[in-house]
Amino acid sequence: MVTGEMTTKSGAGRWGLSYYDERWHRVLREALRLREGGQPEYDDQAFRLQDTTDFTAYVVEVGTGRPVAPSAD
Repeated sequence: MVTGEMTTKSGAGRWGLSYYDERWHRVLREALRLREGGQPEYDDQAFRLQDTTDFTAYVVEVGTGRPVAPSAD
């Protein structure tokens, strides 16, 4: 949506590595790994889930200008 061009999911992940802050690179590399193979970025799946949740909330907040409400646990 940012570039206005169509791309693949892997292409979007690689673009994200050049666009988003380094804070999010680990989760982006993990997403690419799940599609393309390679060594895992996370030893602990709970950390991966937390980073995925945090990154998703960040992208939504930046894209909409509205903070994402925390989920009720």
